[in-house]
Order: sequence, then C-alpha cells, then structure tokens
Amino acid sequence: MANDYLLMFKKRDIENEVRQWVQEDLERTISLCEKHNIRIILQGYPDYRRTELVNYVVKDLANERGIPFVDHTSIFSRILKEGASREQYFVPDEHPNARGYGVMATNIYNTLQESNVLKLLKDL
Repeated sequence: MANDYLLMFKKRDIENEVRQWVQEDLERTISLCEKHNIRIILQGYPDYRRTELVNYVVKDLANERGIPFVDHTSIFSRILKEGASREQYFVPDEHPNARGYGVMATNIYNTLQESNVLKLLKDL
C-alpha cells in the first residue's frame, strides 16, 4: 500500500516536470516565431494513450495565446466511435498510416480555414 502511494506521488512529480518542460519549450518557440513575424499553429498528436498530458498542455497554451490548435484526438475519437477500427488509421505502433495522415492533413486544413490563417496568408 505504501508503495502505491509512493508511485502515485512519483508519477505526479514526473507529470509536473513533463508539463513544465513542454510548456517552457513551446513558449520559447512561440516567442521566437513572434519575434520574426512567423505565423504558427499548434497541434496535438492523435495517440491519446501516450500523449494525453502533452496534448492538454499544448491545447491550453494555444488557447491562452490565441494560437489555432489542431485537435486530432477528438477527430479520431469520433471516427472510432462511429465504428472504424484503429487498424484502418494506425499502424501497430500507433503512428498514423497513410489514411490516418490524410485525416490529419484535412484536419489541419480545416483548422487553418476556420481560424482565417489561410486568408491572412493570401493577404501578405
């Protein structure tokens, strides 16, 4: 029982370290892009089982900074709930296959359109 508590606290410490590292790294990247007038979008990765914490950090930071966020996890969750199998969109190691990357590309394009980034780029 005591070991369970130690593991729980250790996991929480590691999660906090990961959260802080990802946030600081992205903030430096965003600042550098802003300094050079580079437009950016942020995206989560569709493998929610391994990257859920990182996706939350990225999404929260995007919302805080007003940066478009591409939410692949929600799209794939919906597709899978509608009856598709993981094998239709992912290879065994959980990376997207060609069809999965096609869904991601469409999702990126749609997010760019919804956030008016494409219109802003045409106006440059």
